[in-house]
Amino acid sequence: MNENESYVDLKDLITENQVDDENFSEFILFELKGKEYSFEVDIVAEIIDFEKSTGLVYTNDYIDGVINIRGQIVPIVSLGNILNIDFDFKEDSKIIVCNIDDTKVGFVVDNVSDILSVSKEEIISQDDTYLTDVLHLDDGKRLVLKMDIQKIIKEKSN
Repeated sequence: MNENESYVDLKDLITENQVDDENFSEFILFELKGKEYSFEVDIVAEIIDFEKSTGLVYTNDYIDGVINIRGQIVPIVSLGNILNIDFDFKEDSKIIVCNIDDTKVGFVVDNVSDILSVSKEEIISQDDTYLTDVLHLDDGKRLVLKMDIQKIIKEKSN
């Protein structure tokens, strides 16, 4: 009977941790021109080294071009153009590939600085078109803007 009690205790512990996980969200933190931004990890498919994209004619100014990732053509979107940031691609830049509405889209960033679990209490909503929340990290000493990348792409596509 002690074995069964241990099993029940373990099951309760797992349930408690699952409930606790609901109080946290995971974010990928990256830098653009010396400032930190973030995406939710759920939409990130992969992070790859920078690769020069092939430019396209007759596209919006926020699309830098396309790259080939293992046989799949992926558009590269310029966050710099969207946010009005002067941004130069560097050899050590990274591309964050995201799944948006079953389509892969890449975003060039200076570098990826961290992947963090952030408690709901550390996330403060703000009313902005693209930057929807502020992550208050390190007891509020480090503020990171969260982008709603799905909203950005949907708005720019219309």
